[in-house]
Amino acid sequence: DRLTVWLAEDCLPEELPSLLLREHVRQLLGREDELMEVIGLRSPGPYTKPVLQLFSGDGEPLAYVKVGWNDVTSQLVQNEAAFLREHRDQPFRRVRIPGILNHGQWHNLDIVVADPLPRGMRRYRPTTGVPPLEIMREIAESAGIVEAPFATSTYWQRTRRSISRLLADGPTRDSDIVSGFIRRIEERYGAVPMPFGRWHGDWAPWNLAWLDHKLVAWDWEHTAGDVPLGFDAVNFLFQSRFAWKQESLAASTAACRRGSRSVLRALGVRPDLQQLVVSAYLLEMYIRYSRARLGGAGVPSR
Repeated sequence: DRLTVWLAEDCLPEELPSLLLREHVRQLLGREDELMEVIGLRSPGPYTKPVLQLFSGDGEPLAYVKVGWNDVTSQLVQNEAAFLREHRDQPFRRVRIPGILNHGQWHNLDIVVADPLPRGMRRYRPTTGVPPLEIMREIAESAGIVEAPFATSTYWQRTRRSISRLLADGPTRDSDIVSGFIRRIEERYGAVPMPFGRWHGDWAPWNLAWLDHKLVAWDWEHTAGDVPLGFDAVNFLFQSRFAWKQESLAASTAACRRGSRSVLRALGVRPDLQQLVVSAYLLEMYIRYSRARLGGAGVPSR
């Protein structure tokens, strides 16, 4: 149960940054002291990637480092880095996000180096309900709210292309189900105007905390603009049941459909569009997990 990494005895100090990621990051941070690292490796999942926490010799947290090791995780690392860089000089009023320290490649691996999480945070608990609506609204509006007919929107065109590639690359027994699902959505909602905005992408209790009455949010690797308004709220409700409470897929979906109505209405989503938002979100999850599976990442059986 122990892994030992050795270097040749005659290895020169100047060679270390090319051999050890910790030394590479130490050089990026301009540190001359020796750093300590903790490497987190979770059980296999669709987006599992190594995460390094770097500390000074006296235990001061210095940085988080995410490593993209395949096409799927490299795209996520690049996406998060772009978002953190974009908002470095344009911070949110109600949400605190990590600062970006560096982004680049090391031995053809994409890495992003971000500030450590602040001390004194209180982890968010799903029992307290969905985070304040004004916070989700601020995130949604950060890329602008646009309204367009659903079937001709850039979001839906992007989704259709993703589905087409997935079904072409790896058709499965549910290909006909997904194709029929898309057809029914377009028949019912194709011409209906829909509001679109940005979402965090994994708005869930494990990525949120409170600090001095301000919400801290991290793991922005799935963030995207131009998605149906309310995706973050739906994700929170669904994942609080499915991932946090480990309820079944059917029970989590049913609870999400029921619980999202009042939240979506408060966000400004019309009643006739609320079920569409949930359906589109579930399709987004199907794309996410299918893409990861085809990319060689492990997908939990649930």
